[in-house]
Amino acid sequence: MTDSNFWIQKLAAFLHDPPSKAFGIAGHEDARGPLLRHLGITEEEMKAWNRESDWWASAADRYPFPDAQKLYVDWKLDGRLQFHHPLAGTRFTPSDQPRGNSAVGEAWLESALHGLNFENADERAKYFRLWRFWAERATREKHDLMAYLVADTRLPDHTLWQHNAVASALTATNSQPAFLLFQIGPVQDFIAQSRKMQDLWSGSYLLSFMISKAIAAVALKLGPDAIIYPSLKGSPLLDWWWSQEKGLFPEGTFQMGKGRLHPDELLIPSLPNRFLALVPANQAEEIQEIAAKAVKDVWMKICDAVHADICDKLQDVLAADQFTDWDKDWQKQVSRFPVTDSQIHVWTDSKTAIEWAKDKNTPPIAGGWETHPLNYAEHWRQIVGNSKHSSLTQGSAWALHYALVDWKFAATKNARSFEAWKSKTPSEKDNLNGRDEILGGENAADFWKALRAAYRGERSGDFKGSQRYGALSVIKRLWAKTYLKQLGWNAFAPPFESVQDIARAIDSDEDEIATGPEYYAVLCMDGDDMGQWLSGAKTLPMETALSDKAATYFRQHWKHPTVKSSEVRRVLSPSYHAALSEALNHFSLYAAGPIVEHFRGQLFYAGGDDVLAILPASEAVSCAEALKCAFQGFISEETSPRIKKSLNSLFDFPTKEGGFLTCKTHAGTHEKLRPNWPLIVMGPTASVSVGIAVGHTRSPMQEVIQAAREAESGAKKVPNKGAICLRVMKRSGESAEFAASFTSGVPALWQELDAADLEASGRFVYRYLELLKPLFARSDKHSDQGWEPKWTQELLDFSEAELRHVLKNQANLDSETAASYAHRWIHLLVGDLSKPSLSPRAFLHFWMAWSFMKRLTA
Repeated sequence: MTDSNFWIQKLAAFLHDPPSKAFGIAGHEDARGPLLRHLGITEEEMKAWNRESDWWASAADRYPFPDAQKLYVDWKLDGRLQFHHPLAGTRFTPSDQPRGNSAVGEAWLESALHGLNFENADERAKYFRLWRFWAERATREKHDLMAYLVADTRLPDHTLWQHNAVASALTATNSQPAFLLFQIGPVQDFIAQSRKMQDLWSGSYLLSFMISKAIAAVALKLGPDAIIYPSLKGSPLLDWWWSQEKGLFPEGTFQMGKGRLHPDELLIPSLPNRFLALVPANQAEEIQEIAAKAVKDVWMKICDAVHADICDKLQDVLAADQFTDWDKDWQKQVSRFPVTDSQIHVWTDSKTAIEWAKDKNTPPIAGGWETHPLNYAEHWRQIVGNSKHSSLTQGSAWALHYALVDWKFAATKNARSFEAWKSKTPSEKDNLNGRDEILGGENAADFWKALRAAYRGERSGDFKGSQRYGALSVIKRLWAKTYLKQLGWNAFAPPFESVQDIARAIDSDEDEIATGPEYYAVLCMDGDDMGQWLSGAKTLPMETALSDKAATYFRQHWKHPTVKSSEVRRVLSPSYHAALSEALNHFSLYAAGPIVEHFRGQLFYAGGDDVLAILPASEAVSCAEALKCAFQGFISEETSPRIKKSLNSLFDFPTKEGGFLTCKTHAGTHEKLRPNWPLIVMGPTASVSVGIAVGHTRSPMQEVIQAAREAESGAKKVPNKGAICLRVMKRSGESAEFAASFTSGVPALWQELDAADLEASGRFVYRYLELLKPLFARSDKHSDQGWEPKWTQELLDFSEAELRHVLKNQANLDSETAASYAHRWIHLLVGDLSKPSLSPRAFLHFWMAWSFMKRLTA
């Protein structure tokens, strides 16, 4: 295809089914005529489009069913639109819907399309503008349901926007699809090697910035729909990269600070470090190289910008031939970073893919082929018969193709060899990463004195104190203010004023006097089992995805000797991947930041399911629970009144069952504002694990970040995950740590204690611990770090009796109230003795941690 014809074919694919199809299936192809004409697509060009991509996309997304006319849902006759959440099984029904005929929905969509600016746009620009703005404009200005126009009324768990985008992506493969999985790293070590808040943000943002460049380059070649994961629509970094392409968007659309780009959103790292793309098999290696080259090129430009800035700042001493070898290790160090890994998997035909899975266990399938949802789909295909709507096509084995590329990627990465780390002579190492040689050469001490002076001095500049660094740490410290400034950004770092008191103390060096609170918290949140979500292991029962009419048909006709219809799970599909990606994107772009800010914290990273933030110690647990609720789009009855109030000030939750949220703050009909319609998020079937480390402001930030990461790992060890782990590290060296499920009574009691108006609140705990420790202490080899390893009824009764005693005597409660509190609190913290929420040691640590945190706010 010529370049122009390539994009015309993609436009034809994106418009082959008008989004208003669900308003009137009969004659829906006639409704696309005005849309095609508006974009300059002729009927001949539409007829020349290879409809094979539509059939493959349909097969990948939909379950085989017989005649569509028998089972489709007519919104006018059969009731209201119901979009079925593909990840949670909940249903979204707009409060009001257009009635009568399909003309209303068609008119809304046509009006939104006419509102887009296609002036001076070539075919590629038309496609990008259509993909980026049409659905958003229709939804923002017309009606909520425009975001959830379903592709198949029998299976209303995916939208026509998603289906058309997949058809367009498959069109670009020219009937030879392949998956490309691409990743950059390292991630956690690079981010954690931080002394200042600036380093923490800068490391996170640098990785997000580089992966965004690779994604942007691939999308410019194949279209933004080629990126299956992560979701790109609305991503500020992608919008900015594409705005640099002349004519791609109307001038000024994404101009920093004036158009739709807001520095506070643009400067938050919100992209994961990997992407999955659907690419043409015969161009897969070329696309792989485009992505790798994009990362390498932008990295080298960043390095060169920092190097040039240092040379400029030190030009006088360098001109006098001082420090001629200051950068002798520069190139060696920057060439080691970042590491890119990628894997290509060329699709076979679906029959072959199924044979591999069935006969060769390739890829390895947990539970075997017999229990795989695609096996049940094939069984159902035999029941309904092979027809126009149920035939096996190239797209039918999407789930197996994804499993194969993921399996190959993991195997390749595990087998990768690393070059030995060579150092010819012993030298001082980077004080942050402990690996790279420091910059400065033979006269490093004087070089660093000159460098500190050049960058605003030793006490308040970019290199305070006495630490010395290698190239990577220096680049991390300086790249934003050098490289981003070169790009013309009027802001090149987020403001840190939301936690000024904490930031001041964290940024202080050994010889400075810390001010403000003595302790702060690092919060690390991570979605549980995200690999299983991506692989389709978490797909829901098929019946939850079907319309009521189709679900009844499925139950009546399903026949299997051992498997009930209710046990058949939905097959992994491209629309499932799209919904998963959108849900994570919505949370990271529109929920994580406002929540952290609400609890007076600073967000440093929000990449889908992953969050890294610094908060006042007193707010960290509340923030964790609020993030969990927003991630699920669900507020349970057990959620504390304070957190409910906080969340309801930021969002509406349009369904009681969860899975959606609507922004209240900075949202509206103007395109510069946040979305004003219900956004899909993960739903209550998903869970998160949160680690919180509370450290002293004088403690090295690296240690506190590492402790938070370890606490996150501790949360994931709680049975069924979905937990919080809090680690308090006192400056004295004493520590307290406990982990408990969010659904246990432990977080609820923490919130209740925080809100309690007890006389001498907090002081009763010290007496309680004095009484408990002798009872819990144990010195034999079976102890749990010196404490009783298991609960007994006697130990539980003692704990309740002593709590009742201290509440009566130290908190001045009457006997009845003290007894009531003690009984309920012990039940919340322990629960079932056979499966206690907290072990005896964790029980003690809960009270130790809460009393310490309470003292911080006293």
